[in-house]
Amino acid sequence: MHTLAAAPGGVAPALRTRLGNTSRESRWAAVATLAFLAVSVWWLTQETRTPDFDSATHTLYSFTTYEQIAHGEWSALFNYWNTYPPLGHVIGAIGVAIGGYSTFAVILALNLVFVPLLAASCYGVGRLIAGPPAGLLAVIFALGTPMIVSEAHEAYLDPTQAAFVAAAVWGILASGRFERWTIAALAGLATGLALMTKETSPVFLAGILAVVLARGGWRHWRGLLAYILLAGVVAGPWYFDHRTLIHELFLAHSATANSVEANPFGGPYPTLLSLKNVTWYFWDAANIQLRAGLLLLFLLGSAAAIRSCVKHWGPKNLYPELLGGAFVSWAGMTWLTHKDPRYDLSALIYVAVLATAWIVVSRPRVRPWLLGVLGAS
Repeated sequence: MHTLAAAPGGVAPALRTRLGNTSRESRWAAVATLAFLAVSVWWLTQETRTPDFDSATHTLYSFTTYEQIAHGEWSALFNYWNTYPPLGHVIGAIGVAIGGYSTFAVILALNLVFVPLLAASCYGVGRLIAGPPAGLLAVIFALGTPMIVSEAHEAYLDPTQAAFVAAAVWGILASGRFERWTIAALAGLATGLALMTKETSPVFLAGILAVVLARGGWRHWRGLLAYILLAGVVAGPWYFDHRTLIHELFLAHSATANSVEANPFGGPYPTLLSLKNVTWYFWDAANIQLRAGLLLLFLLGSAAAIRSCVKHWGPKNLYPELLGGAFVSWAGMTWLTHKDPRYDLSALIYVAVLATAWIVVSRPRVRPWLLGVLGAS
């Protein structure tokens, strides 16, 4: 505030100066984010379909949460159990408070949270890996992902979870493996919020945390403590109170449930080590979540990241963290019996950055073709 007040000409010129100092790529990322939100608003004004089962269910939960808050039943947010932590429905309830009882209000509220947060986090991680151009490409990839585009028009929790997971990943990497304790605390806050959105969030953060700790993060105990403390304060009480239910939920969704739990897609679930189970989320990415072009970029980018790790294994190389996070995300969701095309969407931060960061440093002759694949996909 002191800087702005002291700037010649007042606040407005100072703000213009600061905006002028931002990179061209960050401004284009902001434009892409606003354009995505504008399209979502337009789409919702034209939508006439009846919401599908899950979207209608989360909308109803948001209505219920709003009524609980409106009647002062704050403890219900903590005690109420619908197999989901309450944050996503609280966001939906805020939309209901502003826009009334409508699916539009719930979906728009979720969009206004997850779209900017996901875009900012993808830009931040991409920028850490390969500079501002990589950040912009990661934003374009994430916002152009078919499942993100589709779920932006539904009241699902997965995009919001993906956004908070992405923010946690950004904070963990930006903290310098917990060396900067204030940023580590913010990463812990984002982790806690991800945990309060869906209970599978630890699957998407376990890998990157393991790699960060193994590569020296354990030495920065102040930052690590700040991370754990903030995450624990935000999510710990709810998970402790629901520990029995959470345990039963994960047990039902674990590999031991193959012969017990009904498969909503028909037929038995594949056994844990079967080819069908191991490749389940690959075919999900190929046919539904990413489709061919974006999946090809991710596979090539992952190969380039592995090659980078082999050639330059140093503290400044952050590819090991991304690869670890992506691998454990796949392994964890594959281990869980209950399958759904959107359940691994929260690994998007790893996928988007791995798929695009290598384009920035690719050969000039190849780069336009890769950008063409990204744009066409």
